[in-house]
Formats: sequence, structure tokens, C-alpha cells
Amino acid sequence: MKVNMTRRFLLNKFLILFFFVNISLAAQDLFTKGVIDYNAGNFSEAAVSFEKYIATNPFDAKPYYYLVNCYIELNKLDKALTFLEKACNSFPNDIQLKFVLAKIYINKAEFKKAEKIFSEILKQEPDNKEVKEFLPKLYMNMAIVEFRKQNFNKSIKYVNKVLEQDNSIKDAWILKENSLIELGRYKEAEMVIDDALKIFPDSDKLLIDNSLILISQERIDEATEKLEPVWKRNSDNIQIGLQLSRLYLSKNKVKKAFDIYNALLKKYPKERQIYDEMLNYLSITGQEKEKRALYNKMEELFPNDKSIVLDKINTYVTEGNDSTAIIKYSEFLKENPNEKEVYFKLASLYKKTNNFGKAISVLQQALQKKLVSKKIYFLLAYLYRETKKYDSALNIYNEYLKSNPKDYQTFYEIGNLYLEKKAPEKAKKYFEKALEINSNDALSLVKISEVYDLLGNKNKAIESFKKAFVQNIVSLQTEEQLVINRINKSKNIAEVNVDNEDKFEHYKINITEAEKYLAENLTNQEYLQMINNLLERYPLSPLLLFYKGLFYERTNNLNFALKYYKRVLNRSSKVKDAYIHMADIYLKQNKTDKAILSYKRLLTITPDNKSIYKKLIELYQQENKLNSLCNEWMQMYSANPDNELLKEYLILALHKAGRIEDAKKIINKGK
Repeated sequence: MKVNMTRRFLLNKFLILFFFVNISLAAQDLFTKGVIDYNAGNFSEAAVSFEKYIATNPFDAKPYYYLVNCYIELNKLDKALTFLEKACNSFPNDIQLKFVLAKIYINKAEFKKAEKIFSEILKQEPDNKEVKEFLPKLYMNMAIVEFRKQNFNKSIKYVNKVLEQDNSIKDAWILKENSLIELGRYKEAEMVIDDALKIFPDSDKLLIDNSLILISQERIDEATEKLEPVWKRNSDNIQIGLQLSRLYLSKNKVKKAFDIYNALLKKYPKERQIYDEMLNYLSITGQEKEKRALYNKMEELFPNDKSIVLDKINTYVTEGNDSTAIIKYSEFLKENPNEKEVYFKLASLYKKTNNFGKAISVLQQALQKKLVSKKIYFLLAYLYRETKKYDSALNIYNEYLKSNPKDYQTFYEIGNLYLEKKAPEKAKKYFEKALEINSNDALSLVKISEVYDLLGNKNKAIESFKKAFVQNIVSLQTEEQLVINRINKSKNIAEVNVDNEDKFEHYKINITEAEKYLAENLTNQEYLQMINNLLERYPLSPLLLFYKGLFYERTNNLNFALKYYKRVLNRSSKVKDAYIHMADIYLKQNKTDKAILSYKRLLTITPDNKSIYKKLIELYQQENKLNSLCNEWMQMYSANPDNELLKEYLILALHKAGRIEDAKKIINKGK
């Protein structure tokens, strides 16, 4: 019996051993097959083999390397990550597995996790070269991500870690100074660039950025000095050339700027950005003939570009030659009868020259061709209203409303039409519809306030004018910011201004009207309380500060008025009336020198303001200092002989000062 039991035990032991040997051999076959498939590029089949192998041999780290690489090759990073995390938990001392895991985290932009893994590796092996080489790349990625999120302080934090590891990474220096620039910390940025230039003395990017910092601080000569050698080394680089040209133009070195433009055009005759820069300068300086010459050259290079032809025609509009512009637009439409915008421009010119009949005819042609736009509908309706064809105008507005039933501006215009027809009740209905769609429509708020007043509802008119007053201020300031943004992007500054001029004028008229009504119908205490309440809501509004100053001026509290006008100009130089009111107060206080200074400051902002030239001549004459003004203006004219308005009033001032010979010299020089 004992012998049988012993045999049975030995047999069972043999069978168990045989079973495990078979499993081990089968597993080894799986691993071998996986390696063969892996080397052959059959990553899907290899992954299946390695997964099966791991299921029966969970304590072998080697297949994890293969399996993870399979999933990386198959672009299945999530699966690769799952097995890597499992492997790192099973083999916490395997540095190579951890390194691969950190790299996958980096690929998935999970930088914090990668940083943690690298820290673990360095605790295990402080001198690990792979990690030390990779860490700067990791921190650089983290810095870039934070920069793109506009977290500039965090970006600097990670860049500093990069530079601690390796200060020879140029991009890290550049990213650091760019982050500081974004934060407005220009002096620190300049110091970073100086340090970087010690390592990379010929880095054009650093020198360009340095020049930009200097420009932001109005250190134009230094910026030019930095950029000139960069341009000499890179005379085929468009961006460097254009930046240096801008600097030359800011210093009135026009020839040097245009030498660069022409040098660039020889190399890049079809680069539109160069032409745009030249055209922009010619627009600012009002050189429309020179612009046309440049457009002629562009037409030869870009014969199919209709925008060049239209921009060239617009130069006639800018210089006030409307009759030529009309002829040119008409000729253009004969060859291009489907250009919707040109119908509007041509009709606008006919309107400007008071030829309403032709303007209406042009717009009707556009509508017949189904070339419709809001601008075309509204201009046609306006022309009908101006010619007292109210029913035709109403039909146009209603036609537009069919496809745009929620357009509050159309209801506003219909309300205006009924006001013109002396029908305030009907007008009220349409202004209410406009405000139902857009409760903050600044223009409708003023008009419905007028209607309330016409209908004898003074209390409602006052409340409505209060809302209209602040909404028009907010709308004006919003539109001004939008225009600034458009100017920054536009190549035709003149056209940007024209497009918004009417809207600005409406807002300004509305603000003046609403403020006047409120000043007349509120007590001084009520008016001041209203302005103070609005300033609590909009503390940065220069216009509200201006009206607070105006209140004090009206109530003869002149020193308080001056205090608020100065605050206005500290916030924004755009509230030009503040300069005039300050000058008026200074004159009342017999402080002529300060009044003159206010007028001069206004003249720098509005150089085409003829009344300021006249006022300055008058004040200097009163003070018996006209010679001093003449000398000052002669210096200005020498620096800018193309300023025709300055020339005109300089000649006038010289005549009044009795300096006839000097006046003749300037006249003859002009000839």
C-alpha cells in the first residue's frame, strides 16, 4: 500500500512539474514570437503576444519595454501609458521604465507628472545623465505652455529652471525676456537681453527684441543703433528691414527708409507687406499722387488683383478729387458689374456731391442685380428720406426687415423717419421695438428720450436721457478702441477713419444733447449726484470726469474744474475739449502762459485745427511776443516743410509781426 501511495505522489509531482515546464515553454514561445513580429514591424500581432506573455509572467520587466514600444508605434499612447504605469508599480526600481513613462507624459503634455517621475529617478540615481539632459527640455515645454496661457510669471519660473540646468539654450533667454516684456517689466527684460548677449553676441533675435524694448521707451536713437548692424548682416530679412524703416521714418529719415524698401523690393518684388508699409507711410503723410504711382507698379505685378485698382481710385477720394473718383468707379463697374461694394462707394460719392438722383439710380442697379447689403439698403432709404420720398424709404426698410426681422437699427431708422414726418407716437413705437431687441442701443435711447419730451412726459424723458447719456459714452469709447484695433491691422488708415466718422459724430452729438437736457432739467445737486453715481460704475471714463469738470466750470468753481480737466487728460488725450476749457479758465485767471501751453498741446493732437493757430497768433500778439512764436514756428517748418497749414499760419504770423522779408522767403521757397 505504501509503495502505491509513493508512486502516486511521485507521478503527481512529475505531472505538476511537466505542466509548469509546458507553460514556461509556451510563454517563451509567445515572447519569441512577439520579438519576431516586433522586429518585422508587425506591432499589433507583437502586442497581442506580449500581453499574453505578461499575463502568465507578471514578474518579468523585459516584455513591458516591447509592449509599450508597440503601442507607441501604433500611436496608442493611452494603452502604452496604462501598461507603463502598471510596470512602474510592479518594478519601482526600474529607472529605464520610469524614464519612458516620463517621456510619454511629456508627449501628452502632462508635464507635472513627468517632473515628478524625473525627481524620483534622481533620488535613486542622482547622476543620471539622461534625466539631466532631458530636464531642461521639460521645463522649456512647461514655460512655453504657461506663456501661451499668458501666465507670464509662471513662464519665467520654469525658464529660470531651464537656465539653472543649461544657460546655453538661447530660446530660454528669449522666452524669459518676452515674458518680462508682456508684463511691462522692460528694464528687467533689457538686463536679461544684456546677459544673453554675453553668451550669444551675434544673436539677431536678441538684438531685434532689444530694439523693440528701446522703442517702447521712446529711445529711438539707441534702437536704431542696435538694429542697423543686424540689417547689414541680414539684408534679405524682410522683418528686420521693415522694422528699421519704421525707425528711420519716426526720425524723419525718409530717404533711408525708402532705400531699404527699394532694396527689399529688388529681392522680393511681389512681397505685399513691403508695399503695404510704403503705402501706410504715404497715407499718413497725405501723399496720394505717390501712392497712385506705387499702385501703378503693383498693377503690373498683380494684374488680376482688383483691390489694387480700387485702392488707387480711393486716393482720389482722399485728396478730395470726387469727380475723378466717380469717373474711375463708373469705368470699373463697366468691367466688373458684380462688385457690390463699388456700387455703395459710387453712390456715396454722388451723395457727397449732392447728386441724389444718380446715387439712387446706382443703388437701384445694385438691387436689381441682387447685390444686396445692409449698407446699400440703408443708404438708399436715407436718400429717399432726404428727397422727402418717405413711402419709398419705408418700403426699403420693410424689404430689409423681411430677411432681418431682428435688426434693431432698422427699427431705429424707421423711428427717425416718423420723427421727420412729425409723428412722435409712431416713432415711439419703433424706438421701443429697437430697444426691445437691444436695450443698450445708444442711439435709440436718445431718440426715445426726445419723444418722451415731445409728448410732455418730462420725468420719463429725464430717466431715459440719463441712460442715453452713459450708454453713448460707453459706446463711443468701445468704438474708439475697435478703430484702434482696426488701424493696427489695416493698411489703409484713411479708409478706417472714414468708415467710423459718422458713427462717432452721432455718439458725440447724442452725448452733448443728453448732457445739455439733463443740465437744464436737473438741479445742480441732482446733476452732480448723477455724475458721481456714474463715476462709481465707470471710474475710468475720461468723459464722465470731463463733465464733472464742466459742472464745476458752470458753477464758477474754476480750480475744481481745472483739477478734473487735468485728471481727464491724464487718462486720455482724446477728450480734446478739456484742453480748450482749461485754456479758457486760464485766460479768465489771467494766466496767459498756461492758456498758450494748453493750446499748443492741443495742436500736437489736432495739427489741422485752424482755430488753434489763429488763437495762438492772437494771444502772442496780445502779449507782444509774436516774434517768439514766429521763431518757434520757423524751426518747426524747417523740420517739416511739407506742412502746408503750418506754412500758411507762419506766413500770416510773420506779416502780423512785420517780418515781411521772412514771409517772402518762405513763399518763394515754396514756389
